[in-house]
Amino acid sequence: MTIELASVETFVLRLPARRDFRWLSLSRPLGEVVLARITDTDGLIGWGEVVALRDWGDVDGRRHGETSASVTAIVHEQLVPALLERPLLLGDLGARLDAAILGNPYAKALLDIALHDLAGRRTGVPVHDLLGGRARACVHVAHMLGLMDDDETLSEARAAVAEDGVTALQVKGGADPVRDIRIIAALRRELGPDVMLRVDANGGYRTRSLARQTLIGLAEAGADLVEQPLLGLNDLAEVRHDSPLPIIADEACWTPCDALNLVAARAVDALSVYVGKPGGIAPARAVCSIAAAARLPHDLNGALELGIGNAANLHVAFASPAELLPCVVPVNGPAGGGATRTAGRYFEDDIVVHAFAYAGGALLPNDEPGLGIEVDLDKVERYCVSRRTSDRRTAAEVQS
Repeated sequence: MTIELASVETFVLRLPARRDFRWLSLSRPLGEVVLARITDTDGLIGWGEVVALRDWGDVDGRRHGETSASVTAIVHEQLVPALLERPLLLGDLGARLDAAILGNPYAKALLDIALHDLAGRRTGVPVHDLLGGRARACVHVAHMLGLMDDDETLSEARAAVAEDGVTALQVKGGADPVRDIRIIAALRRELGPDVMLRVDANGGYRTRSLARQTLIGLAEAGADLVEQPLLGLNDLAEVRHDSPLPIIADEACWTPCDALNLVAARAVDALSVYVGKPGGIAPARAVCSIAAAARLPHDLNGALELGIGNAANLHVAFASPAELLPCVVPVNGPAGGGATRTAGRYFEDDIVVHAFAYAGGALLPNDEPGLGIEVDLDKVERYCVSRRTSDRRTAAEVQS
């Protein structure tokens, strides 16, 4: 299928969070997202969304953070001119974007998601069918517990687990290993043996010796998994050798090449896959396929996107051939709507018209064309803080 674009619009939105959700490498409050609305020459529309994190990366500056401003600038000044100069094939999208500029995966993911949405709408099929079809009936949700004091953490956990079948929690940590062990022990006592407790250290345990010591303490306290105890492939491989807990790579797993290197080094037991990290839906699907080939499980997480970005996450998750861990993804819905009040609810509102289908602690598939979502344009206007539009005329001016 050939796609010929007419225009690309971007919107930076800021929405109010339900509470202050933080983690070790997050220096700014959540709630700022970048949307893209692309229009083809037939007038059909596709939507994309990313959450750009300026602190996001691996050891020694490997991979780098992006911001809403940098994503917007790269999209309009580098990527859009390359897409508007001639018709494109969806399968050639990654090569076209990479030829325009190196790096900047979140900027590329913004357009990749929107083009997959447009392609699905043009052909009348959901994005997961573009990826080969659904491989599962639902995606189980893991609720994120941010860096909070002990009482707040326990209260948030109780509320999430009490709602309709949530049996997995991601517990942010890494800043204080003693605190992490203490809070896992308290959660295990409070919630019993049937709730999966996954600690996300965001690379915070710094040294191999500290990581080893902390992993032992977390195992004794009742943790089930540890995500990115420290940064860097080599350190992960060393610590994993005698770890009492399975280790998940997140900051160390951006691209398909990263996934191959992690598998070859036997550095981890599972991969954390994002749509944004590798540059979009197509490369994220490739990471899932590598996990499947290596017989490793993975999740499909993100940065707590609104409904457009999370729909992209879910289509990749539904189509993945690998074993799927519970995913730290929102249960999206507009203010006053949605199936939950706490579990998977990170913002007071959303820009989708309809709440995502959810039951028994899991999100259900959406088989409508494209991403399957309807965007509330009034909400986009309400929360928009900046916008920019490129068409063939403006793209030509940038190139000149």
